[in-house]
Amino acid sequence: MRRARRAACALILILVLAPAAARGTDVLSALNAGYNAFLLGHYDEAIGDFKYLDMLGVRVPDPVSNSALMARDAGRSEDAAAYWLKASLESRADGFIWTQRGWSLLAIDDPAEAQKAFRKGIELARETSTQAEARLGLAMSQLEDGRPRRAYSHLNTAQTQSAYLLPVVYLEISRAASLLHDKERALNDLKAAAQIDPLDLEVVKTLSDFDYKIGLNESAWAMTNWYRALDPAAPWAVERVKKLRRRIAGDPDKQLPIRRLFRPFLAPSGRLGPHDDGEGPDLRVALFSDREGSPETATRIYFMPNADFKIVAVKNKETLTDAGRAYDQWELRFRPDTAVIEIRDGQGNIQYLARQPFRIVVKDSRGSILLKSGRFLESYGFDPGDRELRGEVEVIPVPLGFRMVNVLPLEEYLKGAVGAALPDKSPAAAYEAAAVVARTKALWLKSRGIPNMERSEICDSNRCQRYLGVTSELVSATAGVLATAGKVLALDGRVAHALWHQDCGGITESGESYADPSLHYLKSIEDAPKSMYPKTPMELERFLHGFPPADSYALASGLNLPIQSRWVRILDGKELAGRAARAKDIGAIRSLLVTSRSRTGRVLDLNVVGSDGTIRLKGPDAVAGFLSPGSLRSNWFSIQPIGPARKPRSFILWGAGDGRGLGFCKAGALGLASLGRSHQEILAHYFPDLKIESFYQAPKPERPKPAALKTAAQKAEATSARRDVRRGAKRAKTKRHLKYQLQKGKTARSQ
Repeated sequence: MRRARRAACALILILVLAPAAARGTDVLSALNAGYNAFLLGHYDEAIGDFKYLDMLGVRVPDPVSNSALMARDAGRSEDAAAYWLKASLESRADGFIWTQRGWSLLAIDDPAEAQKAFRKGIELARETSTQAEARLGLAMSQLEDGRPRRAYSHLNTAQTQSAYLLPVVYLEISRAASLLHDKERALNDLKAAAQIDPLDLEVVKTLSDFDYKIGLNESAWAMTNWYRALDPAAPWAVERVKKLRRRIAGDPDKQLPIRRLFRPFLAPSGRLGPHDDGEGPDLRVALFSDREGSPETATRIYFMPNADFKIVAVKNKETLTDAGRAYDQWELRFRPDTAVIEIRDGQGNIQYLARQPFRIVVKDSRGSILLKSGRFLESYGFDPGDRELRGEVEVIPVPLGFRMVNVLPLEEYLKGAVGAALPDKSPAAAYEAAAVVARTKALWLKSRGIPNMERSEICDSNRCQRYLGVTSELVSATAGVLATAGKVLALDGRVAHALWHQDCGGITESGESYADPSLHYLKSIEDAPKSMYPKTPMELERFLHGFPPADSYALASGLNLPIQSRWVRILDGKELAGRAARAKDIGAIRSLLVTSRSRTGRVLDLNVVGSDGTIRLKGPDAVAGFLSPGSLRSNWFSIQPIGPARKPRSFILWGAGDGRGLGFCKAGALGLASLGRSHQEILAHYFPDLKIESFYQAPKPERPKPAALKTAAQKAEATSARRDVRRGAKRAKTKRHLKYQLQKGKTARSQ
């Protein structure tokens, strides 16, 4: 009887629990399918999965808010507004949902209703980040509604609540001031925005327009050239530079904020911290490189070594002139009429005329060469500032001028590269970890051996890794280089393709997200003790809009700029349409549709939908080159249109991180080092599949050599002594052999 009752109870439990288990499986399947469809840009499919969750009565995660995001990303602003309305009516709706409802109302050009939603968002917000965002949205709605005075107070409060919103808040304050004809405040707030985020193209253009209109020609020249450095193909910038050149008396390039140095910092045989003997292979570094890594062509430059020097021909090693003295300022000048390079001494006398490559060689092996006051064919798109360099400088003539390459030992190069990679006063372990990564990257680039006219192996711009020589060296960075001398990251016994970036935003990216097979070893790493991986579109949206987690490693050091961790950009629709027209005229921009994201949510592909066609952008480089050439901080962002629905005036990007998120996160490494982690632990955190190995060993000390013999008699005496030693050894060996034979004979007779 008892067995029968137990069997009956078991059957009842199976019948009751089986549907629940099946339902739980369905929920997980629908959730995973919805997120995967979102990552692939299949928004209708994703909405279907979240609708299924809604039908099952699932409330966590909220299927309605996720559907709202899918409708927005699909370019259907009206549907998104309807979904947000439904989500905001739920009893659990918080300030963030009401704030997103406000943005959706702005997307359909309803600023009056948007203001109500943003006010509700401020009221219900539990996080400071949401309050600041809601106040920004409320102020923008009031500006759209023609109420700039009311916008002021909310913008002033928002700037005290969020350091991450400061650039866009200052931009909107400037906009309000312009509407109220307060030019002074408008100009000051634009300058503040540009100072905080010099990569914000919209701020730079607005400041250039402002200066140009009120006649501040020198400032307009500087801002326009800065914009052109980021986006060289911008037609308005090219045209404005031509007009401003005619308005400015004298040399307009003198108005640019270029780094100038008076004389070399190092003394002859001087040291900046501990100094090694330059172990490692020589490296050829292309100088004054642009964003693509190509060196700019110079027409004139001055150089000042800190010790006596000579000029040597590269081809046959012939010394062209040996007259250089320490701290003399010489000049290299290209003559376009004869296509030769004049080498002039400190008095302006021509010491040599060159049509072939030559080198400036400092006779002191630990000397340096200052390159200063260079003139180039172009004045934008690279760093033309003065720089002091260790090693030698090779000059290569080209048809319209000359290019320069710094030739120096790898370990000497790293002192400047590591000093430029991290901020001053970084922890020692961070410098040591950065030195290993920089060494690995330099050797990997050297091993590729890509042919070029200059035979350079690495460039001095961010395309490779930033390098300004002694100009960027730090004592602590140099100590990090020496402490890890020869150490590299290796994969299967070979130098790995190691990458680094400024700030991962909280999660690094997997190498499998990109087509480069040399990066497939990279794993996605969380830069905090707790998991932050988004599992739904809504989780990703909250992550991108919110402050970084309090326990994020990037916050531990206090050395990282807020703009590198979270950022907001407002892109003008007309500017985007003009940028698209350079490739294809597609009319007014209607929507920006993300068609592919990585597992972390980073944007890989994008469709630009216009009134007359569509442009498909494949890969992060193409996406960044369209949205914000040379200045998009990362490819980890979401896109919010601002109405009207069929022809948005602008698009807001809510972004995280600075860089692609691949490999070594500098911000996180600073935090880990501040928390007491060693450089080995930091590298193991970001590169779990790589090993630290020695690429080359420091040379062993040589055995002491005998003093040189001074006279023939001494030589003969030494030779005789060695002969006597050899003869004595031979006699002793013979005696031992005879003794052995005699003993052997006695033994045989006795037997």
